[in-house]
Amino acid sequence: MLITFRIQKDEYKKFTKFALKRASGNKSEKKSFLASFAIWLLMAIVFMFIFLALGTKGFDFDIATAVVVLLPILVGVGVYFYEMLKIQKHALPKEDGFLLSESTVELKEDGLHASKDCATSFFSWKVVESISVNDGDYYLFIDNMYAIIIPNSAFKNENEAIEFKGLIKKYA
Repeated sequence: MLITFRIQKDEYKKFTKFALKRASGNKSEKKSFLASFAIWLLMAIVFMFIFLALGTKGFDFDIATAVVVLLPILVGVGVYFYEMLKIQKHALPKEDGFLLSESTVELKEDGLHASKDCATSFFSWKVVESISVNDGDYYLFIDNMYAIIIPNSAFKNENEAIEFKGLIKKYA
């Protein structure tokens, strides 16, 4: 089976998010959100009790002092998130670069033949560690963070996607 396609930036972003989540072991965003929320809630309750205990012992809480202390922390958090967004933006491949150029993948009995206009690769089926499907996109993982990405947009119709899935099950 021969498939020719071009990976789009949003498909690559989706892959990197999936691969990082897979590598970190997070299976559910909802569970990690709930766990984070519970931890922050417990921390808030602990600090509330500390401030209440200190307040009864002659400690006066001054809002101006709290703002002066909190402002640098908030600025630091803001700068951190700004820098992280810059890193994410610059970590994406160029639109006319190698990763997002047109790719051709051929599935054969001996393995995967992948090619671009300036490179050709061969991967035997035994090096494919795992196969993941994410919203119709297929990721054939060769290593923890390296995969051959076959986006859902690569298939011309549903029958071609079903044929691809059947070949993957047969060979991998």
